[in-house]
Formats: sequence, structure tokens, C-alpha cells
Amino acid sequence: MPLSIERSVLFCVDDKSKVDIGEPGSAVSTGVRGKKSIVPVSSTLSALDHDMQSKLSLTPSVALKVGVPESIEESFYRGNVTVKYKDSVFQPSTPFRHAVEMEQILTKGGANDAVPPILMIFSDGGPDHRITYHSVKLALIVLFKKLNLDMLIAGRSAPGHSWLNPAERIMSILNLALQNAALIRAECRPEFETTLNGANSMADIRKNAERVEGLKAAWVQSASPVIELLEERTNRLSLQSKRFECQPAASDDEVKQFEEQVLALIDEDITLGQYQEKNVKAKAAYQQFLADHCRQRHYLFQIRKCGNEACCRPPQSYKWGPAICT
Repeated sequence: MPLSIERSVLFCVDDKSKVDIGEPGSAVSTGVRGKKSIVPVSSTLSALDHDMQSKLSLTPSVALKVGVPESIEESFYRGNVTVKYKDSVFQPSTPFRHAVEMEQILTKGGANDAVPPILMIFSDGGPDHRITYHSVKLALIVLFKKLNLDMLIAGRSAPGHSWLNPAERIMSILNLALQNAALIRAECRPEFETTLNGANSMADIRKNAERVEGLKAAWVQSASPVIELLEERTNRLSLQSKRFECQPAASDDEVKQFEEQVLALIDEDITLGQYQEKNVKAKAAYQQFLADHCRQRHYLFQIRKCGNEACCRPPQSYKWGPAICT
């Protein structure tokens, strides 16, 4: 097998459309229609339509670890699929959450030794993957440094061409887990339900959670049975005889700790959460890293380790050759 394949790994990533979950007593259909359902004659098969407004929804994040073929004529639509179901209210998809979850997938065994030195990530370029955003660049740089990679390449498809992403084709398989299902969250304590009844949006629920102690924990607990159900159904799926794997979404603490590494690993003068061009253009250490280690294009962002021992400390087993830093 060519050396480049042995030392590299390619991930195609994408978020599936949200899966609406019904309120207590009002189950909501997933909207994935297939064959007729079989139920006892004494039961009534009924559920609210999926376009009904619901407070809880789950976002399945899909990561396809591509089994890179030896020949260009072979298909890239193969490999290992990892799915993470995330609560859309308190676990929104962000660049740092995606980076944490990518690290979790790569270091599942608990060590970085087995992580190939070259990591490639391909996405459809949504706001949480758009490589022209500094928040995405910072998250990728932290991931690059934490995993001690030699090179990280993040690419995205052009607008309207997300069909080029092999992860998009995984969604048709994932629909099998959602087919013929009507979902409903568990009921919270009465005082929490009263508060939730007055919330008309995800923003309202987040504001109420800041004001009402225990509301966030109760909300997460009410969503847990639905997530467990979907994970159990998803684990039955497979791509070319390789079973899907479900992993828990990254916690808020894990995302916070990862984002704080921006100060330690990149530039201590950056203000966390303020990643617009006007906020980072004067940050000397960050701008110097971009100039020395990165290649920035509209559809490609590349980070490469240099030969400067004090700067990158490349592993003895694998070197790029001449330094590109001074």
C-alpha cells in the first residue's frame, strides 16, 4: 500500500437535518416514510406530523472515516461511520464542538500514538465548517497541535454542491433508523414543564435555563431516552458490512476546555468568543502562525508542521524535510 495512504486519514463530515421530538403526550413523526407499520389491532397508530412546531430536536452529526482506495477508479463511499446525536438547544454544532468530537473519534483508544500524521477533513462548508471563518481556523489549529499532526487539510465543497460530499449519501442509510418512528421526550417535573410551556423558541429555553436552576439538567434528562432509542436503532445500520457506531456528543466542559487551549497554544491575547477579522487581525502570534504554517484558500485551509524544533517539535519517525519557518 502506498506510504501516503498509511500515514493519512480522510474524514467526510456533515450534519443531518434536525429530528423533531414531540412534547409529553404528543408524539411527533420523524417524517421518514417507508413501508406500512405493523401494530396490534387493538392499538391506534397516530402521531403528529413532523412539520408541527416542537421545542426539542436532535441533530445527528455524521463522520465517515473513508477507506481510501488504492486506485482512483474505486469508490470513496466506504469506511467507518460514527454518529453523534446532539440536543439542538444546549449542544449546538460549533467549530470547537466539531473539533472536540473529531479528537474523540481519532483517540478512541485513549492515546494519540495511533493517529496518522496527516488528517484530511472534507465538509459542505456550513457556518460551523466554513474554513474562511477564524473560529474554524482556530479550532483546527488547536486540533492540529493537540494531536501532534504533521499536516491537517480541511476542504469544503462549493455552495450548492454538497452532493459531492460522500457523507451526504450516509443520510439515506441513517433514514432507516428514523423510519416508522414517532418520538416523544420524557416529562420533567411540573415546575419545569410550566416554565417550558412558556418558551416558544430554543433561545427562550436557553434564557430560562440561566434563570431557573436545574432546568438545563432536567431538559437533558428528558431527551436522554430518545437519544438512547435512536442510538440503539442506528447501531443496527451498516455501510458495506461495517456497522455504524454511535458516540455521545461532546460535553460543554470538554468544549470549553478545548476552546481555552486557543490561549495556551496559539495566542494568549485572543479574547475567547471574539473571532471576527476585526478582533484577530492585530493578534501577532496568531497572524504569524498563519503566515508561517498555513495555506489559506477559499475552499481549502492547510496547516503544516515546520522543521523548527522549538516551534513544532516534529516526531523523530516522520519529518517533512526543510523548514518553512524562520
